[in-house]
This record gives sequence, C-alpha cells and structure tokens, in this order.
Amino acid sequence: MVQYFKRFLIFAVYFAVLITLMFIVLFYVKGYNDEGELINYLSTLLQKKFILFYVGMVAIYPLFAFINVKRHLNKEYAYYSEAVERVMEQSGYIKLNETDTHITFRKEKMGARLALMFLDEISINKSDNPVVISGLRKEVRKLNRMLDTALL
Repeated sequence: MVQYFKRFLIFAVYFAVLITLMFIVLFYVKGYNDEGELINYLSTLLQKKFILFYVGMVAIYPLFAFINVKRHLNKEYAYYSEAVERVMEQSGYIKLNETDTHITFRKEKMGARLALMFLDEISINKSDNPVVISGLRKEVRKLNRMLDTALL
C-alpha cells in the first residue's frame, strides 16, 4: 500500500506538470499574449470535470502500470544468475541491491529514469521457484521476453 501512495504522488506531480505545460504551449500557439488571458485559460484546469478526470487517471495508473510476473526455471536461480545479470545489463540496468532473497535493479541513464518517472526499479525475488519479477509493466514484459531467449 505504501508503494501505491508513492506511485500515486509521483504520477500526480508528473501529470500536473505535463498538463500545465501543455496548456501554456497551446495558449501561446493560439496567439494570445496577455497574461490575464493566460490565467483565465489556465483556470479551465479547475473545472469540475477536468479535476475528476485528473484524480481518476492518477488513482488508476499505479494499479495497472505495475505487475508481478512469475518465471518458472528448470534449475535453481544460481544456475541462471549470470544470464539474468547479462540481460539486465544489456537492457541498461545496474544492480542496486542484492540480498539472499531479492535483487533490485534500476536504469543506469538519468534520461531513461526521468522518462519512467524514477519508478524504474525492477525487483527479482529469487527465494523460490517460480522467480517473481516485479516492476513497471512494460519493462517487466520486455525483460521477460529477453529472458526467454537468454535462458535457453
């Protein structure tokens, strides 16, 4: 639940900045020059329908954007650990933390981390079989497909 609220707050800030910048750019593209008109234009952000849309998007995003994928291995994780680390390195991830049961990776490049709203951590629970890979949906699915070919 703590993860949900963290993701909720991050996406709320990110989405608010994105929408505000979009409205400001549209204001100047339309040819308005008066700052009073800009304030009136931005006041459309405070309409009830838009606020409901905003809260709905921010509340739903963390529920659908993150998944846990169970990956069955034929042998123990230790046998495949080098292949997994190679796939993560090829995907631009660096090892952040490793314990007996978990490994955490994150993106190496700051631009990629910014594009993923700093929610780029991939966690692998290696304590039992199936191994559980958790993180951002599109990244986990991409890594799972790459692991399909690497673990053959």
